[in-house]
Amino acid sequence: MQRYFLTKRLLFWIFLFVAIIAGLSLFYFKPNTIKNSPSGISERPRSGTCLILEQKYCSQGKILNSENLAGTKIKLLGFHLPEGAPIFAPYNGSLSTGKGNTFNKDSLNATVSNPDDQSIPVFTVIGDLRYPSSSSFYPVKKGEIVAYAQNAGITVLGDYNVVITFSIKDPNKGTLGTDEAILKQLFPNLFQ
Repeated sequence: MQRYFLTKRLLFWIFLFVAIIAGLSLFYFKPNTIKNSPSGISERPRSGTCLILEQKYCSQGKILNSENLAGTKIKLLGFHLPEGAPIFAPYNGSLSTGKGNTFNKDSLNATVSNPDDQSIPVFTVIGDLRYPSSSSFYPVKKGEIVAYAQNAGITVLGDYNVVITFSIKDPNKGTLGTDEAILKQLFPNLFQ
């Protein structure tokens, strides 16, 4: 009889121990969550066919025409993205972040470039952004998040909270101009 109670008590403590371990592991090791996501996204976001946004946002942009400081006509894409929407690096390179630009002195910007290969376009995102890191210059890999959209009231080129462009150095002028070919490749529906 005593042996029966000892076995029952042992099973109780083993069950309790396993339950506590399972509960703690669910609390500390939450699979498929992003710790730094401002919107509580429950699964790791992935870039869509346009490489820089989730698929659901790839077709929501609008073509914008403007000029850079050198007077070169440039094309940009404007987006109304929800707060917390991630923006991805389209390729491996160096990320630099900062505040202020030609279009709005209060907006933030993130630029992915490859200083070792001038043939790779410079990707720039401008607008109402939040960075995933406090560092202002570091290497990134294709598909890594370089910024999150915000809705703090900062707009660029009208009422867009996020504006992107791909620039390439014009060998004849020595200035940066729009790499329209890559914009058409990544956002074909916007150029139809």
